[in-house]
Amino acid sequence: MRLFNTSEKLIKSNKFKIGFSCSDSYKKIFHESKCLLPVSVGQSVHEGDRFAETIQSVDEKFRSWTLLIDDTLQRHTLMINSEMSENEAYKLSKILGDEWIERNFNCLSRLFGNSNAHKKIEMIRWDYWAHHKKYEFHHGIIKDEYENNIEYQTSIDNTVDEFIRRYKNRLPDFHLFNESRAQKLCRDYLFEECTALCLWTEGKYQFEAYPGPRNEAMSKTHSLFIAPKNPNMLNPIRIRFKSKKGNFNEESHENKSEVEINSCHPEDDHLVTSFNTGILL
Repeated sequence: MRLFNTSEKLIKSNKFKIGFSCSDSYKKIFHESKCLLPVSVGQSVHEGDRFAETIQSVDEKFRSWTLLIDDTLQRHTLMINSEMSENEAYKLSKILGDEWIERNFNCLSRLFGNSNAHKKIEMIRWDYWAHHKKYEFHHGIIKDEYENNIEYQTSIDNTVDEFIRRYKNRLPDFHLFNESRAQKLCRDYLFEECTALCLWTEGKYQFEAYPGPRNEAMSKTHSLFIAPKNPNMLNPIRIRFKSKKGNFNEESHENKSEVEINSCHPEDDHLVTSFNTGILL
């Protein structure tokens, strides 16, 4: 157990301001809403000044929020262009998540140590959802929809194809690259990510905030499985960074990275960190 140093204040960046791209009607209810903030481990937007400014802005805007570290989800794409087994990739993705937490611990502790005592803030790791008791049920629904709904299949396949196109453009060495294997790994990634999206409804999040557009597969999953019954849940908000000397960056943040394609009562309570007490469990 480690206690946060609550005597330190979060130092705001002198380089960036944060903007939230969504309708004015959404912005009007931020203060009474709960937000999910996924973290892409290894992405520059979730490091340093940009990350510090992001969590500070989210904390100021929303009633409560959850930081979701998408670490072990990345095991699928870590295996692309490598000879790693899934078990090896899982262990590596967990290590990368551990390192991200350690690297950003001071930033997180300064924020959470000074946050409103009545505001509930959580940090959740990906396995919290992957081990959910309803995971297999929703995963089966997602895969069945892929097999039987051509529009849904197309949305996933389009997302896979776009990711692989960008991945290959950055790849210096094709020695270990196998396109059919890469396609399967990316589909498995998306099946898991879309399954988690369905489970997030149990967190009662009105919004999901991320510094990039929601990918086609996730958007279609939301429209099919969430919006019909819960139209006010998990609506996407795009985070934009504004240089204090310029305008909001309008460049599209590619759907995560070379190791990432996008963005309850689980039994694994150790995967949740509650910061409303100021203690990291």
